Amino acid sequence: MTFVPGAEQPSYRSYRLLLWWTALTFLATWLPLVRSVMDGPSYEWGTTLFSWHFGGHGLSADYWLLIVKAVVGVGLLYAGWRIPSPKTAAALAAWQILFAADTLYYAVTDPRGFRFRGDTLGVDISLTWIAPTLSTLFAIVAIWWIRKFANRPVPPRPQVNSRFANVALWLVLAIVPVQWILLHTGRGTDWYDVSGVVLTMLQWLLLNLAFRSRSPIRRQTI
Repeated sequence: MTFVPGAEQPSYRSYRLLLWWTALTFLATWLPLVRSVMDGPSYEWGTTLFSWHFGGHGLSADYWLLIVKAVVGVGLLYAGWRIPSPKTAAALAAWQILFAADTLYYAVTDPRGFRFRGDTLGVDISLTWIAPTLSTLFAIVAIWWIRKFANRPVPPRPQVNSRFANVALWLVLAIVPVQWILLHTGRGTDWYDVSGVVLTMLQWLLLNLAFRSRSPIRRQTI
């Protein structure tokens, strides 16, 4: 078996989509994680897991949950891009199954109230149909990849574009003081807060791009 440099197997597109979907599911953790620090007690956040409700003002109450979820999310995405294997696929599947079960639970128990709301950006979107559909689809994809990795030799660790990864990480850090000024100065829905939220979303994207390898998986020929 040989590995063809620079050539990617088309079937791995679903794996890359799975990783970007996973990143999207953790965006709702990254935003309050950062804003709770930079906005302080004036920032109120809330989340749910099945019938349990978590939330707080700033770093109070259940902020520990955001830290735990952020650590899990960063770990999953780093391993997903840099260490593709049956164990990594199993970890991704475990998260996707939990996420799908949670979204299905709320779609069934509270279809009208199952919405994504972002007061700063003025976002209010119903998730009753799209969230369960996508979460179930990607849970199936993640489970499929457990078998996919198990039935073929795992490729060598992907080649990483170190220069790009380093630049992306430096940008993640460089954004911090600007975030602090914008979010700490903002008063909820003004342009300071809006700009700070957009910058925080860009920061999460850059962090994921830093994890992403230049050649995620290489084509296998026998």
